[in-house]
Amino acid sequence: MKARKLRKLLNNTGYIIHQDGGKICIGGAYCGDLIGVNMKTLEMKTAVHIDGVRAGLRDDELVMIWDKLTELTKSGEIKGVVEGKDEIENPLTVYAVQNGELEECATDEYGWPNITDDGFLMYEDQYFRTKEAAVQRGIDDLEYQIISSKGLMDEYADKFKKHKGLIKESEKRMRELKEMQGFSCSNCDKNGCCFFFPPGDCHCFVPIKKESV
Repeated sequence: MKARKLRKLLNNTGYIIHQDGGKICIGGAYCGDLIGVNMKTLEMKTAVHIDGVRAGLRDDELVMIWDKLTELTKSGEIKGVVEGKDEIENPLTVYAVQNGELEECATDEYGWPNITDDGFLMYEDQYFRTKEAAVQRGIDDLEYQIISSKGLMDEYADKFKKHKGLIKESEKRMRELKEMQGFSCSNCDKNGCCFFFPPGDCHCFVPIKKESV
């Protein structure tokens, strides 16, 4: 995404322009998507109105931006913003690890709220001037993810074991109560496991035949 090109088309607005989550975001430090444009569908929304429409905008500059984006979308010129990267004179190299992979990109000024040549906002804890710093951050993030995932796996294993026992005990009690009503299941073994239906879903109960006197 060519954020710098879009800024020029929007009269060099002072609002932050970047891409995030598959959309063009225009906003400030506390709300980055006061206006958002889906980069695939080109649908426009504003975060300051429950229906995401132009009527919610109260700032004159935001109204101007909305109208200009509408114009660019209708003319198809917005596609030239969505596709490709900005061309930067005297580019500065920055590094980041995204999804476990080291990426190299360019910018014209370091630090937040500056953006990369492909339109991403450079958060201080994600983009670095040196490859070594980016790699270390990537390692730290992945290490945390591994520890967190292992903890969740242990938690789920304990819950699975617990609920498996509850199902087995509940099936046994259910069959005992059914027998009190005069029903039995000829397809179930002594532990209450049915040969034809999943646990807890047995429909084989039939009335117990009473011996004739």
